Amino acid sequence: MVELVSGLIQGIVPTMTPALGKQLGVSTAALNWISSIFLLSSVVWVPVLSKLGDQYGHRRLLRIAVAFLALGSVLVAVAPNFAVLLLGRAFQGALLACLPLEMALVRDRLDPERARSAIAVLLGVLTAGFSLGYVLGGVLLEFPWSAQHALLIPAAATVLVILAPMTMVPESSTTNRAPAGMDWTGACLLTVGLGAVMMSLAFGPKQGWTSPLVVGLLIGGIAVLAVWLRIELGQRSPLVSVRELARPNVLPLYLSAFLVGMVSFGPLTAFSTFAATPRSTGYGLSLNGVLLGLFLTTLGAGVFLASVIAPRAARRWPQHRVVMAGFVCGAIGFAVLPLAQAHWSTMAAAIVFVGLAEGLVVATLPVMILERLPADSAGISAGMYNVVRTLGGSVMGAIIAIVLAAHTPASGVVTSAGYITVWLVAAALSTAGVVLVVATNRTASATDSLQTINAVRN
Repeated sequence: MVELVSGLIQGIVPTMTPALGKQLGVSTAALNWISSIFLLSSVVWVPVLSKLGDQYGHRRLLRIAVAFLALGSVLVAVAPNFAVLLLGRAFQGALLACLPLEMALVRDRLDPERARSAIAVLLGVLTAGFSLGYVLGGVLLEFPWSAQHALLIPAAATVLVILAPMTMVPESSTTNRAPAGMDWTGACLLTVGLGAVMMSLAFGPKQGWTSPLVVGLLIGGIAVLAVWLRIELGQRSPLVSVRELARPNVLPLYLSAFLVGMVSFGPLTAFSTFAATPRSTGYGLSLNGVLLGLFLTTLGAGVFLASVIAPRAARRWPQHRVVMAGFVCGAIGFAVLPLAQAHWSTMAAAIVFVGLAEGLVVATLPVMILERLPADSAGISAGMYNVVRTLGGSVMGAIIAIVLAAHTPASGVVTSAGYITVWLVAAALSTAGVVLVVATNRTASATDSLQTINAVRN
């Protein structure tokens, strides 16, 4: 229930964003803050709520996260001005902490086999909610009411869904709790560092990548993250156990999460703008409103189907092969897109492959991470997976902005070559994911063999 509503919010708000701008008298450039503030706030919510969940109970923090989501959704729907709307979006950022907390609950309450299936179900329902948000947003815009009035519907859903963790979800056991005591210094430094880097990526396309603001944010963010890393390595109870995450059989999984964030979050805007481009430009599908929402549900359909297949495939084959198959599907889907752009049906088929890629990877990768790290850090381990994946999406978003800007002539309409370049870059990144998974498996096998030899010697 929580993930269905979470996906609904993530799908419907981007659909409503242009209408919200007209209603509140906000420029197109300023509208970028609606998505930027959401992602920036998640950098605070995800690690803090996930870590507190490891210490005080994942259900307890899930309740808090859902309450903040409900508060933010109501503020967005009734905001009298743009500032209050952005405040609501900042509270909505807490929804990205729900999935890590749920993953930790699932790992704690279920045996490994059932936990894998349950995590895949959570991701599948999240995707279904996302697709529903796209379609519902397009439908609601057809009615003669304001965008904010339409957003009262998902706001009401977030209020009602508070009942789920309050009444139907069991708490995680106390045997797998991390020692109490929050590393607030580490939390603040991580928030400032990641926030500055993500702001530089958000401002870069508009301000220019050589502007003092963008360069200062990027260098400053990296410097703060370097200080954070040094402090975390010296902490007895750090926010993030960097040494655990840097293990040879774990670090490549987080790098894979970064790559899948790039190829799943980044190209989504390109899909939308390409499909909405009029055919008079020589390409595009001339889709808007409900038709655009239905077209984008093909991506969600692929993700949902793969999330159903992934746990079954992982029972038959090693998990790394399922992840590798996902990246292969992504490479195929993105490589075919330049050839499939002549008609909506062939393009939709290629996008289904992209959805299959995302579903196979995101339904399997976090399970691999959770199974390789201690049970008392399940929340923060899943939380950092979400943070790394989101950061990958932000980096890819900046890359796409650069590519599309370079292929935008004086007419202001992106050329077909710009979109083709984006898809070929995504295909190359998917191929890199295949190589990384192969290398990860070899490293993990070598590590396991060495541990076995040492155990026999002992």
